Amino acid sequence: MPEAEPILLTRIEAGVATLTLNRPEAHNTLSVALLTELERTLATLAVDRAVKVVVLAANGRAFCAGYDVREMCTLEGRAPVAALFALCARVMTAIVRLPQPVIAKVHGAAAAAGCQLVASCDLAYASTTARFATPGINLGLFCSTPGVALARAVGRKDVAPSPHWQKVVADSIIPMAGARYRGQIAASKTRPITARTTLRSALMSPPSPAPRPAYRA
Repeated sequence: MPEAEPILLTRIEAGVATLTLNRPEAHNTLSVALLTELERTLATLAVDRAVKVVVLAANGRAFCAGYDVREMCTLEGRAPVAALFALCARVMTAIVRLPQPVIAKVHGAAAAAGCQLVASCDLAYASTTARFATPGINLGLFCSTPGVALARAVGRKDVAPSPHWQKVVADSIIPMAGARYRGQIAASKTRPITARTTLRSALMSPPSPAPRPAYRA
């Protein structure tokens, strides 16, 4: 049997470490195994002085659809679920505390914990196909942990009183242009991030003006 591909691909080139979520058939949902690999790899990169920038990317149609709900349904009892949430929290905290700047290279859907993953990064580099949502409301839940990172990423002037903020926490899908307008997304590019498009080139390429998007009622 051919050896299965790693669920997290790591490439380091010219000071740029690219971590690619590689569960395309599962929309790159955050399984225990994937989160564990992310935690281990981030810890290694944190002490690697040769790495100057970290890029978080994904294979497949979606960036990340959040937790692996199918896997969660197999967990029995409170302890393993609590351990999963604690693991995810450590990964998000590791991204925030990483000495190197972290760029999320987003395409397709970034939902729930996947949206949190983007918001935890220092910069988001999104394609025009990127979509953002916290859809836990469909299950009678509120995505409270993504809400923390989102509240920090969205400007204070566009949080509590804003209908747009109410939309992102009430299951509407926010298009890339709308997220960029509010400062969640720093740039919109379709070319890949490589050694030639590192943090400096990303910051030096300002996004084109985006009109205020129209949201469905």
